[in-house]
Amino acid sequence: EDGLSLWPLFMPRLIQCLLSSDARVLQAAAYGVQQGALLQQAFQPFVQEAAKNLLTAVNRSQKTKNKMEQASGRKRSRSS
Repeated sequence: EDGLSLWPLFMPRLIQCLLSSDARVLQAAAYGVQQGALLQQAFQPFVQEAAKNLLTAVNRSQKTKNKMEQASGRKRSRSS
């Protein structure tokens, strides 16, 4: 809890990292946000931006997955 005073310095950047296209950065940021959310009251000022960026990341991931599935389906139909 001693570090809570530093949250305004790094939490916005951590939340911004949820938008990274690098899966390793995204995973680390999501873990950090999840750990921060455990301290509910302290995390409250960051909830809206974190939720928005998480939703963006999930939607982007779903679009990528759908594109990969479509491409895979086209490859299978060509080889048949």
